[in-house]
This record gives sequence, structure tokens and C-alpha cells, in this order.
Amino acid sequence: MLVIDDAKRTRKPRAMCTLISITGFLFSFAPAFAQAPAPQPEFEVASVKRNLSESRPWLVPPVGGRFTATNVTLRLLIGVGWPQKVSGGPSWVVTDGYDVSAVAPKPNLSRDEFSLMMQNLLKDRFALRVHTETHEARVYVLLPAKNGLKLPDAKPEPCLHGWKPPDADPQAGCGGMNVTSDSITNEKISMQWLASVLGGVLGRPVLDRTGFTGSFKVDLEFAPLAPGSDTDSTRPSIFAALEEQLGLRLESRKGTEEVLVIDHVERPSEN
Repeated sequence: MLVIDDAKRTRKPRAMCTLISITGFLFSFAPAFAQAPAPQPEFEVASVKRNLSESRPWLVPPVGGRFTATNVTLRLLIGVGWPQKVSGGPSWVVTDGYDVSAVAPKPNLSRDEFSLMMQNLLKDRFALRVHTETHEARVYVLLPAKNGLKLPDAKPEPCLHGWKPPDADPQAGCGGMNVTSDSITNEKISMQWLASVLGGVLGRPVLDRTGFTGSFKVDLEFAPLAPGSDTDSTRPSIFAALEEQLGLRLESRKGTEEVLVIDHVERPSEN
């Protein structure tokens, strides 16, 4: 006959209860031992001031950890921090110009670090709050024109825009972009950067499908795009100008785009 020792049989559940009690006790203190959230990347020094002049907007990539923008709208500054198309917000977001001067705590920044620093700067100074949505949309595809590319000073070596890795050739950087309602100029530009700028100018994503990976000069002049601007009948549309001056064409296609929606924003105080 099999005899079961009740004392031994009940010993394991007691041990288990003790283990559960100790585990629960330790987990009750887990928040106290949890790591603090990592600090958000921020510029060491930053100045944002309203620009009331009629000077042309000027924006240069961060060099040596320093970022400078002159008479640039908040809409364009948001585009520096976020890759998505921007939607919503009051009218002054696309009309008021600002001068921004910011210095990072280190000279060499990665793309993600710089983007986060810009995002945090705008959230702090403009009380900016945003969210993203995905919409069906028309996109432009940038292609060689029928008669081929006509790129001034074209070189096979690419140039880097926005930022450069620490080991990049000092001469590998693209030039500063000058964009107005009727012109796009740069002494040295990549096709990827031109596509990005065209997307901002046209308000629609532009995908580079030219296959050109080098650098070139751009001095594109076209009829004004800004609402209310005087129409210069002697200048071609931006679509015709791209084909005539650079041998490029834009083809409209169906696609999707991620949109950054402005939920809240305020004009910054002078600093």
C-alpha cells in the first residue's frame, strides 16, 4: 500500500507561497530601481528671433555643430526637424520669418541627433505640439527628360547635405541652398537634395528616380509660385524650367504620404 507523507506534500506549496511573497515585495520596489529616462538631445545655446526685414530666406546645413537660419518660416524650420509634409497651424506659420542660431554640445552630429535637437527646440520656443497621419496622396517622380539630363558642372562625386560624418572629405559638402518663390540656386547640390527642396516648394512628395548620384550646379528660375506674387510671363513654369534648364521632368503618380499635423503652436518670445 502506498503511503503519502502529508507533511512533505505540503512543504512545497508553502515554499512557493514564500517565494511569491518575496517576489511581490521586490516588484513593489521596482519603480525605485528603474532607470531614469535618457535626457533628450538639446542645443547647448539657441536663439530664435523674429526677422522683419525683406531679406531672402537663407538656411545652411549644420557645420561644426552650429546651425544658422535667416528669415526662415516656422514651416521650413519644422521641415528641418521632421521629414513629413506639414499640415495645419495658423497663417503666420508660413509667413513670419525667424532668425535661428543654435550650437550643439558637440561638433559632429548624426542625422537623428540633429533632428531631435531641432524638434525639442521648436517644442520649447514655439510650444509646438504635433502628431502624424498617413494619407493617400499624389506624388511626383523626378525623372530624366526625353532628351536626357542637362546638369551644369555635373561631377560623378556626390556631395553631402544636411550634415557630414566625422571622416567625410572636407570638400564633400553641398553648398548652401537659396530658395525663393521663383528660383532655386546652389553652386553644388545632390539630386536627392533637389528632390527634397522641390517637394517643399510644390507641397507634394518628390521621389528621385533619375539614377544620378553625383553633384551639379543649379540656377533654376521659373514663374513665381507664391500666392499673390506678380506673374512674370517671361519665365516658364517650374515644370518647364526643370526640363529646359536641367533636363528633368516631374511625373505625377498615386501614392501615400505621412503628414505632420500641427495641433498647437505659439509665437515665441524674444530671446
